[in-house]
Amino acid sequence: MCSWLPVFIQDLFVVDAIGWIFASVFGFIGILAFIYSFSYMKKYTHLGEYYLAFVLLILSLIGLSFSRNLILIYIFWELVAFSTWRLVGFHREPEAVKIADKTFLIMFFGSCMMLLGFILLYFNFDTFDILEMRGLFIAGLAKPSVMTMVLIFLGIIAKSATIPLHTWLADAHPVAPSPMSAVLSGLVAKVGILGFVRIFVQTFGLTNNWILILAGISSITAAGAAMLENDMKRIIAYSTVSQLGYIFLGLGLMTNLGIISGLLYFMAHAIAKAGLFLCAGIVERSTGERDIRKLGGLIKSMPVTGVSFLFCTLSIMGIPPFFGFYPKLGTIMGLVEKGHFYIAILSIIIAIMTILYLMRIFNAVFLGTNEVSRASSPTTSSGRVYSANKVSRASSTTTSSGRVYSANKVSRASSPTTGSGRVYSANIEGTKLMLAVVIILATLSLQLGLFINIPLDFVQGAVNIIR
Repeated sequence: MCSWLPVFIQDLFVVDAIGWIFASVFGFIGILAFIYSFSYMKKYTHLGEYYLAFVLLILSLIGLSFSRNLILIYIFWELVAFSTWRLVGFHREPEAVKIADKTFLIMFFGSCMMLLGFILLYFNFDTFDILEMRGLFIAGLAKPSVMTMVLIFLGIIAKSATIPLHTWLADAHPVAPSPMSAVLSGLVAKVGILGFVRIFVQTFGLTNNWILILAGISSITAAGAAMLENDMKRIIAYSTVSQLGYIFLGLGLMTNLGIISGLLYFMAHAIAKAGLFLCAGIVERSTGERDIRKLGGLIKSMPVTGVSFLFCTLSIMGIPPFFGFYPKLGTIMGLVEKGHFYIAILSIIIAIMTILYLMRIFNAVFLGTNEVSRASSPTTSSGRVYSANKVSRASSTTTSSGRVYSANKVSRASSPTTGSGRVYSANIEGTKLMLAVVIILATLSLQLGLFINIPLDFVQGAVNIIR
């Protein structure tokens, strides 16, 4: 499929349908998050470093999508970890640096385990080329050991934030810039999915019930954590851990229906979750708040953001006719088809929990009443002042945190004498560029569901080739 490439490139890369699926999603969402950054990041310094790390991350993800050599896969794997570390710790605050280091160390631990597995594969197959390995495995000339596959799987779940190596994701999101949050959950956390498809599905076609059990446990545990959390970004982050487990439930079946459902949900989740984080970025940028208990009613002042957020949540919930409905249904049907009735019931429970915690965050942020747009000028326990209309004289409101919020317009922000001197206005729903990006992602979450045959035919063709 890549005969037009030079021979030495052909030995390192494979341009196939699976690669195009992942590279297209990585590239498309990466470009949208990059464009979103132009408006969101302009108030920060060190932007040269930010954009360099961002571009390196996206290029590494695309390179990884087409890699066929295990050493090259490992190099791109580590470049993704390095870029993620730099972007998570972008703000350079002690807490952000600490979390960035934690993120890198967990990923590096997984990478070391995976590299050890790759070395063992080389001893078994005498090659690092996964296509050659596939041929030898099908011919019965060699096969990987259980220990080898376990080591590689540890590397996969470290990158895809699956229990027990999931702790970095929920911590990284609150400290990372919102465009990076979209890339973290939409793309970086999907690297493990790519690794699983390339090695477990495409090369060896190996699975085990323990993969399904681990995926189910990870998914329902993270869903429970999302229901208890109050930080907007952490809720969405735990949702990512839960939905990654759902993707593994489909892929781990190793049936055509399961693999197709897993790949389709990879696409649906990447698009919708990037949209959720970018919408959350608009809310945080305008209000300075992530605690959903202190927000609400923002649909009035942020209608575009609210509707876009709703469309993305409906897709992840699996509500028809949104994109996420079809792969979720396919995953449940695949589990029943293979006789995994208890796991199928568990997946239904997880789907219900997903609806509950996503509706909770949407209701609290956009439909609730404890918010900016309803309060005339209440002082909250945190010392923040909100106004539904206009702050005409901010000098009269001195708070412990020094934050002044307005749902419409701030007429005099220079007057307050406060600790931090920050003034937020919730009428600024984000720039046109930021809104355009979230509208595109929300629209795709619906359009790809309405025209499901387009992604389905492409994914179906890819699965038929590798199976």
